[in-house]
Amino acid sequence: MNAAMLSRMSRVSGLVELVRLMILRGEVPAGGRMVELLLAERFRTSRATVREALRQLEGDGLLIANADGGMRVVGLTEDDLIDALRVRAALEELSAGLAAERVGDGRAPADALRRLGALADAADAAARSGAAEAAVLADRNLHLALDAVAANEPCHGALVRIWDRIVVATLQTAARARPSASADRDHRQILAALAAGDANEASTHARRHVLAGGVA
Repeated sequence: MNAAMLSRMSRVSGLVELVRLMILRGEVPAGGRMVELLLAERFRTSRATVREALRQLEGDGLLIANADGGMRVVGLTEDDLIDALRVRAALEELSAGLAAERVGDGRAPADALRRLGALADAADAAARSGAAEAAVLADRNLHLALDAVAANEPCHGALVRIWDRIVVATLQTAARARPSASADRDHRQILAALAAGDANEASTHARRHVLAGGVA
């Protein structure tokens, strides 16, 4: 692979994350069009790079194609959110157990628990602020960081995609816009199980935490 191709891949991946953040912050509403020209001007790149980035986000389930080939933000329902939460429960049950095993075996980064504790504090503060967008993004940051400790790439990749859909669906369905009142307690229980290296407890608390959001 030559240098030009690597540079192009880097530009596309960087743009994917910038546009992803726009969507997760609700800058473009459900059904809103992603205009290639405006995005190219905003991020000072080519329309070809924008087009490739949008295709990747379509593959991640955040965008859908119009009949004319353009892209718009996916519209997600309450049922879509529940489906995503069910998948998240299964994946986070797995990742919490793996993370606890790595902590118990001394294979996790030395500062992992400290960083997770700081993210749990941030998630709790965001939830208390009453700002739905800040709360769900802070919750996402905590759980994806916890999953990263598990060091299971297939699980992490799937969770990133599921969490993106959860964020978008949450902001589109106001009834589920904030974590439950017990979220901080649940987070502390998961982190305590990790610190103890107890994979069974970590898995149990992680699954229970997700399903406590009212998933039937």
